[in-house]
Amino acid sequence: MAAQPDKKVWSVSQNDNFSYCQCPECRKIIEEEGSPSEPIIRFVNAVAARFPDKVISTLAYQYSRPAPKLTRPAANVQIMLCTIELNRSLPIAEDPSSRSFLQDIVDWGKIGRNIYLWDYTVNFSHHVSPFPNLHVLQPNIQFFVRNGARQHFQQSNTSPGHEFSELKCYLLARLLWNPDVDAGAVMTEFLDGYYGAAGLRIGKYIAALEEARAHTGAKLDIYEPPVAHAETYLSTENVAAYNELFDRAEDAVRGDSAVLARVKTARLPLQYAMLEIGKNDMFGPRGFYVERGGRFEF
Repeated sequence: MAAQPDKKVWSVSQNDNFSYCQCPECRKIIEEEGSPSEPIIRFVNAVAARFPDKVISTLAYQYSRPAPKLTRPAANVQIMLCTIELNRSLPIAEDPSSRSFLQDIVDWGKIGRNIYLWDYTVNFSHHVSPFPNLHVLQPNIQFFVRNGARQHFQQSNTSPGHEFSELKCYLLARLLWNPDVDAGAVMTEFLDGYYGAAGLRIGKYIAALEEARAHTGAKLDIYEPPVAHAETYLSTENVAAYNELFDRAEDAVRGDSAVLARVKTARLPLQYAMLEIGKNDMFGPRGFYVERGGRFEF
């Protein structure tokens, strides 16, 4: 830091695992403060005191997510609060399984003013897979802002072919600029502008995907394979309905090669899910192979 005075924000954080120090001194501090975050905050505060002109960022992540009871982060310490464990199918404020995070963000807000929210908005194990969570983006961002988190890292998918990467990044950007914007209107604006005459059908596909997830009550995890939902929103009947919508979407823009390519790219996640389910089912009704004349064919 002394060698690079032009750099303002520095990360001094735990490793990305669950192994926090178990020595007698740290265990005593953790018991006093009620959270493994406390030894970290004490160390980070010491670094921040030595470099008062810098912002020292540290994770509140997994084991260190709960705030300490007594020690406060220094004024130039940034708390990077992470949502990695949470269910992505419901808004955080409405999901009973997210109750501990609701308490954690409130507790950090009571002892610090510099909260940087790290949220996860995609399936990191299967970027090219249907992940119907667009409906939670606005209420979650509104919830974060209400609780004092005005700096955000909305970790999303940005590569071509990832599920609705263009739409999701556009929607997140607009929501971060104004959390109370009409999200439905923003989505319609994007779908019509990017997919042209196919925008209506793409919108119906997104709505059908989210309605099917809601109807089945399926939860969304950021590391799960498509086969986890082969009996819920990716059931045989649902997938057939989605494919019909994409058939109509492609027909609507058949004369425009550029837009047709975008529609076909939007269809890749559905096709990917079909392949993954087929690989898992193998010889079953949705599998790769069919039996003909006593033998299995691909």
